[in-house]
Amino acid sequence: MTKLICGLILFLGIHSVSIFANDWRNAQVKKLGAVTWKIFYSVISIVGLALITVGYLETRPQPITIWSPPPWAWLITVYFSLVTMTLVAAAYIPNNAFKAKL
Repeated sequence: MTKLICGLILFLGIHSVSIFANDWRNAQVKKLGAVTWKIFYSVISIVGLALITVGYLETRPQPITIWSPPPWAWLITVYFSLVTMTLVAAAYIPNNAFKAKL
């Protein structure tokens, strides 16, 4: 839980700098340069996001399985997805023979 909270503080804190400390942010951009500030901002954001992810994975509850599909059901899903993607492609491609026949 500590990692999750620290990650939230880092991520939300760095994203709130322009709201609460705009003068400090502008001073840092002038002192460090725009590119260096953006790199610093990005690194802090990525570290915060990583801590949020790790903290969540450590604190999440174990899932409760309500229903488990039969083992053969994935094959039906694959074929339905293939048909669906073909129909979606036919709907958005103009002037094709497949769309005309449908």
